[in-house]
Amino acid sequence: MIARSGFTSILVLCGALLGPAHAGVEEERAAFREIQAALESGQREAALNRLGELKGHPLKDYPRYLDLRERLEEAPREEIAAFLRTVPDSFMAEDLRKRYLKMLADTGDWPAYLEFDDAVIDAFELRCQRVVARGETQGVRPVLDEALALWIEGKPLPESCQRMEDWLAASGKLTADLLWKRIEQAMEKGRITEARRLAARAGAEDRIPQWQQARKSPEDFLKRHKDVKGDAVLHRMLADAARRVAGKDAHKAHELWHGMKARKAMSARIRHEGDAAVALAAARQHLPEASAWFEAVPASALDAYGRAWKVRAALRAQHWDRVLAAIDA
Repeated sequence: MIARSGFTSILVLCGALLGPAHAGVEEERAAFREIQAALESGQREAALNRLGELKGHPLKDYPRYLDLRERLEEAPREEIAAFLRTVPDSFMAEDLRKRYLKMLADTGDWPAYLEFDDAVIDAFELRCQRVVARGETQGVRPVLDEALALWIEGKPLPESCQRMEDWLAASGKLTADLLWKRIEQAMEKGRITEARRLAARAGAEDRIPQWQQARKSPEDFLKRHKDVKGDAVLHRMLADAARRVAGKDAHKAHELWHGMKARKAMSARIRHEGDAAVALAAARQHLPEASAWFEAVPASALDAYGRAWKVRAALRAQHWDRVLAAIDA
């Protein structure tokens, strides 16, 4: 009885202590909702004058974030910097910084961009803008290697990063081989505008419609060009067409690809790329010929994925010497 009475007293005391605290939390929640509504309705000054009511609220800085986000173009730079220092590791700081950096990139204010940049943010757009900012403020030559590494990733370049490609072209780092590999990536992703732009750099913008046709009807394209010697651009289209046919029928692709007159005129790299694509498709389709077809492809023409399928094809065919050789390659 005494124990129960004591427990009841504790509950009463806790309720008395927590009552005011709970009321304070509810008041802050109500104030937060009212401040947010005031901001949304355009009553900025009235809303900001009430921020002191949110001292204990976990999102006490959120209304200020919303305000700065709306006033990003006209807000003083120091006001934005001060807010970022106040909530350095929050989602609000990251989002506001990204928005502000995009605005600075769009306006070409590269010194300010470097001032507000945070290398922890790893988005591709910000990485390439970071290179442009350094190139514009510190000189192009020191950033060329980094720019090329970004360009080789094959992701679409934002307008603010286009000059990075101009620098690479002017420096001679964009070789014909790199350009056409990137064009092929763009075609694969359906980015035709990008493919045309890159082809124009290679002086071959008029070849993109031909490549589109090759991708639309790859088997017919191979048949029509069976007896054509062609040039390096056509050879790339033929290899791409062979890969696409192989995805559905590796036997048919092998027959067409190895019957091309152009094979003798192709560079070894393009020929091996086509051979590897057909062999890989054959392995994925569990064709018994896959292992033998892989043997005609140099190890240097296979990436890790291709090498793994070469081992699988040899295992399936029970060619143990080929299995060991493929693993050791």
